[in-house]
Amino acid sequence: MADNTTEIVKNTSIDTTEPDADIETETEANDAGWYNDDITFKTTAYDATSGIESVTYTVTAPDGSVIGDADRAVTFSDFEKGNGSADGSFVIKRSDSPLYDYGALVITTTTRDVAGNETKNPKR
Repeated sequence: MADNTTEIVKNTSIDTTEPDADIETETEANDAGWYNDDITFKTTAYDATSGIESVTYTVTAPDGSVIGDADRAVTFSDFEKGNGSADGSFVIKRSDSPLYDYGALVITTTTRDVAGNETKNPKR
């Protein structure tokens, strides 16, 4: 009798770890802690498992309302989807009024990895 068996091996990758990210301002505030010119933000995203898919940012007013578009893309240098880390930046321009009319804003970056996990990092 013939042996009619087939073995199928399927490798499966599971990533349940959220990515991590840092956000900081590259522009210095004045002595009172306020900005009165363009503000440049730098973000570094990390994900050692599946790699970085994307990083976006949202600007929120003190009352919780989103200003402009939510989930704006962060600009990266030398970015390839799936890399374990990525450095990027974005600018809030003084000319983007009414942003400067709201007072203290919250900038939240959302980092997503290739597996679909995400982390939100607010900066006040």
